[in-house]
Amino acid sequence: EEKKEEKDEKAAEKDAEAAKQKEEAEKEAEEKKKAEEEARKKAEAEAEAERERKKAKANGDVVLKYSMYDEKFPIKDGKITAAEIDETYCLSDVMPGCKIHLSTKTAEEKYKLECAGEVFPYIFEEPIGTFHDLEAGETYFVFVEEDETEFLKSQEKAKQNFAGVKSAATRGEGCSCIEGNPCAAECDASGNTVCLDWNNRFAVAKANGWLGYQAK
Repeated sequence: EEKKEEKDEKAAEKDAEAAKQKEEAEKEAEEKKKAEEEARKKAEAEAEAERERKKAKANGDVVLKYSMYDEKFPIKDGKITAAEIDETYCLSDVMPGCKIHLSTKTAEEKYKLECAGEVFPYIFEEPIGTFHDLEAGETYFVFVEEDETEFLKSQEKAKQNFAGVKSAATRGEGCSCIEGNPCAAECDASGNTVCLDWNNRFAVAKANGWLGYQAK
């Protein structure tokens, strides 16, 4: 009889422990479900707030920087086209067949990212030449992708026009970009322009053999 009572007591304890574990598991599952629901609602609220913020900035003016240019352009529904930019900056007149792109990052940041092997972030285009998701009051940077044929022509012409630079006796008498080293300054101590293309000095130097560090 005592053994039976002891057995029943152990069974009762086991059942109680199982019930306790079940209750704790259910409570944990309920708390997890509640936390997930709160996180979902928070994410939805943040997404809605971001949509409203973007909507409020979808129309107005943005600043587009290219070289020494720093003009305001109107956007509508967060959009602007390459044609509108070109109409003001006349980039295709200087570089026929070129493609215009926008980014939130500068040319210097572009160079650093590409040297690090990272992908440079351009503003989304759909179709190509129509920029989306721009925000009024913000500043964007213009990048020009030259037509390959026209680029090679311009490079050859530049080398011919400034062939004498390589024979300069001392540094500072001419643009070092076409020697494969980016210029350190746009002008000399007297204020005379030295660099032939300061805004694109890294690209010009690279086209002339620069490896990403000062050549010997």
